[in-house]
Amino acid sequence: MRKALKVILEYNGITDEFDISVIQHKAEGVEVLSTHYDAVELRKKIESSDRVVVHADYDADGIMCAAIAYEYFGDSHALYVPERVDGYGISKEFVESLSPGTILLTADCGIGSKRELDLLPVGVEAIVTDHHVPQNGKVPSCTVINPLLYSSAFHGYCGASVFMLVMESMFGETRFSRQFATIGTVCDVMPILGPNRAIVRDGLARISSDPAPSIAALCRASDVNLREITEDHIGWKLGPAINAASRMGDVHAAIDLFCGDSEFDNNAKRLVQYNTERKRVVREVTGGMSSDNVLIDLKNIRVVRLPDVPSGFLGLVASALSKENNKVVLVMSGSGRLSGSLRSNGSISGIGVLRGISQFLSSFGGHNAAAGFSLDEDNLQPLLEFLHTNSRPQEKRDEVVRQKSIAIEMSEAVELLPELEKFRPFGNGFERPVFECESKISGLRGIGDLKQYSKFTIGSVDCVCFSVPAAELNEDVLYCIRYTIGYNVFRGRRTPQAEVLDINRRS
Repeated sequence: MRKALKVILEYNGITDEFDISVIQHKAEGVEVLSTHYDAVELRKKIESSDRVVVHADYDADGIMCAAIAYEYFGDSHALYVPERVDGYGISKEFVESLSPGTILLTADCGIGSKRELDLLPVGVEAIVTDHHVPQNGKVPSCTVINPLLYSSAFHGYCGASVFMLVMESMFGETRFSRQFATIGTVCDVMPILGPNRAIVRDGLARISSDPAPSIAALCRASDVNLREITEDHIGWKLGPAINAASRMGDVHAAIDLFCGDSEFDNNAKRLVQYNTERKRVVREVTGGMSSDNVLIDLKNIRVVRLPDVPSGFLGLVASALSKENNKVVLVMSGSGRLSGSLRSNGSISGIGVLRGISQFLSSFGGHNAAAGFSLDEDNLQPLLEFLHTNSRPQEKRDEVVRQKSIAIEMSEAVELLPELEKFRPFGNGFERPVFECESKISGLRGIGDLKQYSKFTIGSVDCVCFSVPAAELNEDVLYCIRYTIGYNVFRGRRTPQAEVLDINRRS
């Protein structure tokens, strides 16, 4: 087995021989979900309806569902995407607004809306496509397509991939839907294993060679070279810009880009501007926090309340605090009915934590790394008391893997790099290996708008560090360094570059 593949498998804890063979030979395929439902019958229902209404979610995965719907239906359907402030899922008011003869087609939502969907008016039929975990095992009393309900299906699809596979089963493949499913998969941090490897690998190739106009425009606005696009560009540049629309209270800015046929560049620039503003707000919120905002701080869990912070920023603040404190962090805002967001450090199941406190919550949903919830203020103090005495969240199987690093000198990692790149895409469950070494640094300087990051060299390798400013480092000190290795592409030139994750003075 080639050394690079062996390192990748060791780091990610992948040991199954069949899985290794599939990865080694790039033989992943996308399954046919329609073995679990009647695609012909669903198509007949849609084509005989008076009106098709697609209800998608407001995050990047949901917006990609909306883009796929536009691929298939164009302007002939109605699209509803709530603002983030309205909360996740399907509302009673929305259901009651539907008229007889309507087919409601959900995308990236609906599995947790049994109560609301059971109120569908007479003459309205719903088809739910989703990938979230059913709450308490209960599903709506209508057609529900969710891989988690099928024991033989792959359970790692994002909402856009599920929606794409359902639409393909009814109407065939379209030109750009695989590209949108790729963005949904990466942005929703789904495992880059099995069918998802095929979706993302194929989608990236299509974006590079024949991009959807909306994606091409967003790449231009984000300074991403289409010919060099990777999953990292999607996760760190495109995805945050798409999500910024709903976070800034204007989800239709994203809809205008991905569900239209003009003004692509102007709409893309608007998303990038929203993302710039979003970063500024998050810096102000995290910088302005005090101990009064921390309601509870235990070994594995921290609970924070920020009364005046818009709900669209809660997940971003929770993510920043989770990384900083290496804990599960719950951040909530509002009064009366509190909105909240959870982020996990990777070693603890976020959705498992919410299940464990579900008796205090009005609603919840999400994934192991990221989830959302709401609760009545009367339940807040009982929740905190419960956590004080029951702070044992379920640990994920891959906890050890995520804390692991492999001892390799940086020069050796650079030699491995060309072979490592052949096994892209990397991501959740198939992560780029983290290496460690001991070294001094040279050429130290600050980078970033506020010089809050650092750049230096180790040997002849350029390194960037986004966790420690240059002012806190010293060229005369021997450091223990954890890092990943990749390529930096500038003006068509590819050079090895290490991203330093941790740098600590050798004791």
